Amino acid sequence: MKIFFDHKIFVNQNYGGPSRYIASLVNYLNYEKNVSAKIFAPFHINGYLSTLNNKKFKFGYRLPFSNNINKYVKLKKGLMRLNDKINNHLFNKFSPDIFHTTYYDNFFFPENKKTVLTVHDLIHEIFRKDYGFPESYFPKEKAIQRADQIICVSDSTKKDLMRYYSVAEDKITVIYHSSPFENSNNTKDLNLKILKEKYFLYVGSRWKYKNFSKLLKALNKNKKILNDYKLVLFGGGKITNEEIKEIKNFNVDLDKIVHLSGDENLLKNLYKFAQFFIYPSKYEGFGIPILESFSQNCPVICSDTSSLPEVAGDAALYFDPNDEESILEKISVITSDKKVRDNCIQKGLNRLSQFSWKKCASETINVYNKLFDR
Repeated sequence: MKIFFDHKIFVNQNYGGPSRYIASLVNYLNYEKNVSAKIFAPFHINGYLSTLNNKKFKFGYRLPFSNNINKYVKLKKGLMRLNDKINNHLFNKFSPDIFHTTYYDNFFFPENKKTVLTVHDLIHEIFRKDYGFPESYFPKEKAIQRADQIICVSDSTKKDLMRYYSVAEDKITVIYHSSPFENSNNTKDLNLKILKEKYFLYVGSRWKYKNFSKLLKALNKNKKILNDYKLVLFGGGKITNEEIKEIKNFNVDLDKIVHLSGDENLLKNLYKFAQFFIYPSKYEGFGIPILESFSQNCPVICSDTSSLPEVAGDAALYFDPNDEESILEKISVITSDKKVRDNCIQKGLNRLSQFSWKKCASETINVYNKLFDR
């Protein structure tokens, strides 16, 4: 069985969950018997494709100005069109059995070919007002109509997809991600000052639905937390002037907030030495940072919404993301009760064992096979 993965997500993302998922999935699909899966991203900006060292798994060139977003945005549409033309030729040459599209853009969509689409979340639909989109905004509609089978990364996402797009349930299969650290657990300890201090960790974007503002409000209500611990932010871009203004408005000590960005080893160190990981997001399609935390023995406190309880199970402490008191209560519990903390760590390791990329690849093959069993 030959599977063709297109360029779309790798042109849209430098780093991010969906592109990391595709790279990991392709790697493991090629361990399956009689499977040849390959990503065709002629010109892209994605960093994860460099982890696929086998040329049989990928085709493409990462642009040297990948980190210069302003320069890249001006060229993006033209590059997408160029990739389309190249991939039309490569598609015919590769002659795949399955076309697995990596994003919802409708640029490259071969006709008369069995097609699979992975839906990660319905963020743009649910939070369309935050993005400034109209009520009629349904960006996935054409891709969903063209897909023969749809993979959702959680039951939560599946329910949202059926609600917003009225997709028939028998067209959807739920397949979970795994931890990006699954096969890279050899962490090289770093000699960083922050790792020797007491801190808790926040990972990723701090944009509206991520609910960072509510965390700041909670910290404003209990000054003792940032007297005892620093808050480390990893990724999500540098702290903006608007965020600095917001931090000051909530009377939160800016000196107690540390922003870092870097490679996987730095992130693993931050999880490993953190007092806890906090995930106040109002919505996630899956929530990979939860599994990352579990893998590094870092206790998790998170929102009780969307897919997060589905992923974390009984291994996390949950709070209402709309209630500062609820957030503060769980921070108090995880920092004051060693028994609860240790229990979360052990249950996290147990929970982590239920997720694997090998399982993800095997279940994805089953979806492909559905298309030929009809």
